Amino acid sequence: MYRRGHKGMLLILYAPVLVVLLWMELYVFALLGLVLGMGLVMLPDKDQGIPLLPHRGFTHTIWFASLVGLGMALVGMILAPILIWIGVDVQIVVLFLGFVGVFSIVAHLFADAITPAGIRPYQPLSQRRHSGRISANSFLGNWVLWLLGIGAILFALYFVFV
Repeated sequence: MYRRGHKGMLLILYAPVLVVLLWMELYVFALLGLVLGMGLVMLPDKDQGIPLLPHRGFTHTIWFASLVGLGMALVGMILAPILIWIGVDVQIVVLFLGFVGVFSIVAHLFADAITPAGIRPYQPLSQRRHSGRISANSFLGNWVLWLLGIGAILFALYFVFV
């Protein structure tokens, strides 16, 4: 999928998370997860600019998702002194950032898994390819995912606040 489709998929998948965070009155986390997720969801496609790194290779695996999650958790640990100073629970922030890192990459994988080219999310342990029928460059497919994502977020907000 293209950028719009990937971001739409992230929004679709994030909507239930948003509901839970808003129910728990974790408004900052709800917004932070959304903003960071939208920023991270395209990270796997950076492989296209790196020589000798095949597109939809390592960056399109659960191993890469785990690595990004660990990286985000590390950011939380680096910010620990500031978080402690402002009275925020460091463990919660570290766990949440790790979750957002993994979640964002997995959302990208879901979007690519519905295309004919598909992905091999467990390689090298498994070469099984997950694929679908929506072309990555489909104008309609990308817009439908985007609009469904916006709709899912609006529905989540309506569900919580109305």
